[in-house]
Amino acid sequence: MIIMTDPDRHWSEMDSHGNEVSLDVTFDLLRSRRRRYILRYLTHHSDTIELQELADQLVACEETPLDDRERLVTSLYHVHLPKLADSGVVTFYPEQRLVEPEATADALLPYLALAANDDVQTDEFSPGCESGVG
Repeated sequence: MIIMTDPDRHWSEMDSHGNEVSLDVTFDLLRSRRRRYILRYLTHHSDTIELQELADQLVACEETPLDDRERLVTSLYHVHLPKLADSGVVTFYPEQRLVEPEATADALLPYLALAANDDVQTDEFSPGCESGVG
């Protein structure tokens, strides 16, 4: 449900638990195809996920060459997961190399569904990865 928290501030998205993600933050998070995939994957897996499992899924979907796998893991660890954690949609445990979705991630599902249509048509992801469930 879209709500206006303060008419002079911004629109925000509220999930069923009353957690907010501002529209600006939503679009910032979803502008990265890789973050969209991460969010799709995590919203289909409510448990804590190991960083390596998430990386393996991305490697398969992006058909990442063996030489680039470490670069992908590094981008998850240093860029994408911290950004998602800073916005409150995931909890990232860097020392344990674990990530889990937060309830606020559900507020992004309608936007992820809209983006999935475009991702399927323009994406370099392998067929079957557009849903984020590998």
